[in-house]
Amino acid sequence: MTPNHASSEQGYALVTAIILMSIMLTLGLAVFAYSDNQQSLTRVERVRESSFNLAERALEEQTFKLSRSWAGSPSTAYPGPSTAGAQSCSPATVNPLCPNNSELISSGDSPDADAATTWTTIVRDNGDADPATSGTGEDFYSPALVDGRASWDANKDGVLWVKASATVRGKSRSIVAKVKVESISLPFPKASIIANMVYLSNNGNKQIIDTNGPSDGDVGPVLLRCTTSANPTDCVISNNGAPYDQTSDPRISPPGFGRPEPGAVVGPETRQQLLDTATANGTVYDSCPTDAQLTGEVVYIKTVPASGCQYNINGDINSPVAPGMIVVDQSLGLFELRGNLHFYGLMYFMVTGGTGSPGLTDKIVLDMDGTIGIYGSVAIDGDGALRAGSSGDGGQADPNVSFDQSLSGQLKAFGTAGILQNSWREIRP
Repeated sequence: MTPNHASSEQGYALVTAIILMSIMLTLGLAVFAYSDNQQSLTRVERVRESSFNLAERALEEQTFKLSRSWAGSPSTAYPGPSTAGAQSCSPATVNPLCPNNSELISSGDSPDADAATTWTTIVRDNGDADPATSGTGEDFYSPALVDGRASWDANKDGVLWVKASATVRGKSRSIVAKVKVESISLPFPKASIIANMVYLSNNGNKQIIDTNGPSDGDVGPVLLRCTTSANPTDCVISNNGAPYDQTSDPRISPPGFGRPEPGAVVGPETRQQLLDTATANGTVYDSCPTDAQLTGEVVYIKTVPASGCQYNINGDINSPVAPGMIVVDQSLGLFELRGNLHFYGLMYFMVTGGTGSPGLTDKIVLDMDGTIGIYGSVAIDGDGALRAGSSGDGGQADPNVSFDQSLSGQLKAFGTAGILQNSWREIRP
């Protein structure tokens, strides 16, 4: 009997297979699309993470640069002399105050870093002298207010904002943090004068060196290192050649003498901190500063020339509430003070090599005449000496040098700089 083709079911197998294949193809395409989307999201997240890491490295590197060289004046602004907030560091900037582009890119080891990768850093003051915006930007970074400020510590509070931005494959991230420089107390010995010898050029029956200026019982002795005698009082020389007798001579009183520690008054680390502080504040001078330039936190004079530095000043250098330092690296001539002058702080003369100052008569590095008053202390390295004995500060009864430990205690230098806790945050790029 001939089969009935109309009732045969052999064609349904092909239809079923086609339906199943369609379902499997649809599921496969869905899984592929999902996987491709996840890979795309992962790639975007990786790129965002790469830009964040690059910005973070730039912020850390810029903070390290500030730690090595604080921006304390317009002359040391970042990344160059400026008073306006128009400066920034970028891959195109070749400056020792800026992060190094090749180091930033290579240290990240990111597969996304390429020629299109960019970054910027800016350093801005956290304060504002404008009364309309004073008090803003100190705690929370506002680009509209902060980005246009000075690129140095204009308000002198030792705090700066640092912003770092990075763009990798079109994805940008920005990070900000406040950076604060450490303020270090200087380890100068408690003494009114440290020197090799003291020359008293006035034989009057009056006080020339007051070892207890504020009369608070805090005596700063005169420490002298000359080797002509075992008694340091023999290192005090009168201009008439008469020996100095601390029991009856009022010129150095209350009497207090001793020997300084061997070597320089302070170590090389402190001397470097003094230079770094003056460099940051723009107060380093190759030779004699002007009268006005003698006022400052640390005024660093590299060389007093053989012709000397002469000053005839009627007025104040620094103040009781803001004392300062005059540091002389090398003395080839006299540092002479004349006039009716008040100096508040510390004068420090470094005599290189420990052999005194070449070409000087009697190795005198500081010479005072007129009505000079130094409120604080004087320190001299090597076999350098000072000469005092003028008519006093404003009258016969006032001394040339008045020890004041409270002023010396206010003298500071810059240390390292670091990110202030809880100031780090990410902002909109």
